[in-house]
Amino acid sequence: MGDDDSLFFVDNIVDVLSKYDHTEKRYIGMFSESTKSNFRLAFEMAYGGGGYALSYPMVEALVAKLDECIEKYHFIWAGDKLQSYCLADLGADLIPEKGFHQMDLRGDLSGLLSSHPTAPLLSLHHFGALAPLFPGMDRHGSVLQIMKAANVDQSRMLQQSVCYVRARNWTLSVSWGYSAHVYENIFPRSYLKLPIETFRPWLRGWFPFYMFNTRRVSRNPCEAPHWFFFDSLEQVERGVVTSYTRKFIRNMTSCSFSGDISADPLASIRVSSPITPKEVSSSHEYFSFTSGQFMEITFTSGGFGPLALLPPSRSGASLRLYRLRPWTLLPRWIEPRSATTPTPAPHRCCRHKTSRL
Repeated sequence: MGDDDSLFFVDNIVDVLSKYDHTEKRYIGMFSESTKSNFRLAFEMAYGGGGYALSYPMVEALVAKLDECIEKYHFIWAGDKLQSYCLADLGADLIPEKGFHQMDLRGDLSGLLSSHPTAPLLSLHHFGALAPLFPGMDRHGSVLQIMKAANVDQSRMLQQSVCYVRARNWTLSVSWGYSAHVYENIFPRSYLKLPIETFRPWLRGWFPFYMFNTRRVSRNPCEAPHWFFFDSLEQVERGVVTSYTRKFIRNMTSCSFSGDISADPLASIRVSSPITPKEVSSSHEYFSFTSGQFMEITFTSGGFGPLALLPPSRSGASLRLYRLRPWTLLPRWIEPRSATTPTPAPHRCCRHKTSRL
């Protein structure tokens, strides 16, 4: 069940609910992102705007006691709170699923959607109270835009992947199907998984405002990312290529920690992903990349052979990626040369293995 101003990702909902025994009494959903909303209603209830699911035996038990429950709790005005009380009396407690989003927030959600929890995206509520998800688009256009990626591979939607560019002291973070960040500094994932607080609290109240930790928007060039947003998608033989473009200039100097190597020349980022669904519950993906005015990123899952050859950069060089083993890429610069010039030796870059939860 859910509200009519919510966006639901049905394939992911089906996959998540398939984990549970449908013959048992189940009450599945998520509480609000707002501490004040939870304080006013309940911390242990599923909010109806973000949606929730009841198993068939749970519905049968609820229907049998519904009239009695409504009379008992006649003073409760919110339907989802009333239902949570009824279910509690039947012995059912909430099973939280982080992918349901009540979105009791206001303003720009880009910071939150760029650091989504490691869980399938199930719903987004309150579109009428939020800014459009993409810069330069209205709300309707933003919904159509995010569904371009979701209609191809919902299992990867908003899943965060991280890589480090050691030669430049950069960090890259991709929220698949939505955004890509380039930091001119090295940050661990424990920091990057915290949403940038581009949004505001739903209600005026006391600190803390949210049920999760955040990062403040920074004007420090060593902390503020370069933002790229999902632009287009191309299905190829063995996977999907998503493109992310820069929508605005950062307007900052380069970070001294990166040796003053600025990411300002980057105009777009292309991410290649395998066609197989991402198992978000079991691992994180890592990637390697090529750099220049355009950046190419490839997720890997094993095998050998060349993965990508970029157009030549301003210096006339391009970069070929070779996959040697799972989660390892070797980049190889291809310089313009004559037939007699020896091929330069490859150099290792950005090696990461998966980390199991």
